Amino acid sequence: MADHPIDPRDYEPFGDRAFSEPLKIDVPPLKPEDKVRVTLSGKPPEPGTEGTGAPGRISPASGQHTDYWVLSAEERAKGFVEPVRRSYKHVGIAGPKIGTLRNLTPEEAERYKGTGYVKFEIYTLDDDSAAVGRFWTQAQLDSVGKGCGSTTSMGQTIAETYARQPEFYGSTFCVNCGKHLPVGKDGEFVWEGTLQRVGTRADRKVKEDVEYRLVPAMDENMFPEEPLRKAVCALITNWAGEILAVSRKDDKTKFGLPGGKVDEGESLEDAIIREVKEETGLDFFPTKAIYTRPCLGETDYETTTFVGIARGGVTTEEMGVVSYVTEATLLEGPFGEYNKKLFEAVEELFRRKKP
Repeated sequence: MADHPIDPRDYEPFGDRAFSEPLKIDVPPLKPEDKVRVTLSGKPPEPGTEGTGAPGRISPASGQHTDYWVLSAEERAKGFVEPVRRSYKHVGIAGPKIGTLRNLTPEEAERYKGTGYVKFEIYTLDDDSAAVGRFWTQAQLDSVGKGCGSTTSMGQTIAETYARQPEFYGSTFCVNCGKHLPVGKDGEFVWEGTLQRVGTRADRKVKEDVEYRLVPAMDENMFPEEPLRKAVCALITNWAGEILAVSRKDDKTKFGLPGGKVDEGESLEDAIIREVKEETGLDFFPTKAIYTRPCLGETDYETTTFVGIARGGVTTEEMGVVSYVTEATLLEGPFGEYNKKLFEAVEELFRRKKP
């Protein structure tokens, strides 16, 4: 892992090497009375960097800036709203939420001819945005979840700046890609060992889980007195709205969602990652638990469904058939009653969220 962003005090000066022009973005220059934002080096910003995202130019040798903005020691001493974390992983952009994509209208297709837009994402009520949605190109859809997978580490001062004010930066550096890429809820990085996007606050995710998680109101009759064993499954769709499914080994016409029982001592997240890998060969990165309910059958389980990002190709040594199928096919499968309740809950969620 490389240490990023660089602290110029730890490196030899770059001398007379030429620097590329800094990216122009709408960031106000440091003012004399500004006691909150300071340079990492403690030196004045380099000439020509006014109004850019960093006080130092980009080095062609490393792709990094020679200096960075940070919060002052006094500001950081006020306390942190997030843990101080120094390492993050490049996982790629997050895709549209399930059920929010639609085709362009004829008017939109004509208006945005030549832009490459192929889909429109309808924002749901939990999006902290005044916009009603966004357009996607096919290239953007194809790049969802396709980060390089490398881990980059940053210095302590910048890590503390993120912990004090998570939205302070608009981008960060990927040591493998050699360039700065966006952070935030639509950014390309997660903190190492977590699913939380760099540049976001954990309390926002908690708010989403509490208000919009697809867990029905629990009543006294919903679960039996004896606790059920836990199981997990994954809801993975393609852009045509079909759902990834796995057939029974003894009846390849009957399909269910990929998943299985949770092993002793295993977390729900680890279980779904393992089960999807075993049954489909895909690498699955769960982003949210959306539905929990008893799934009754030969053995009863308390089953939780996850959504997330799936990467790779379908390769499995198990005997079942892996295929994208329709909702109707899953309703006819061995867990049809659970899937019926799941689909109803998903539909109700998006009905509630529409303005």
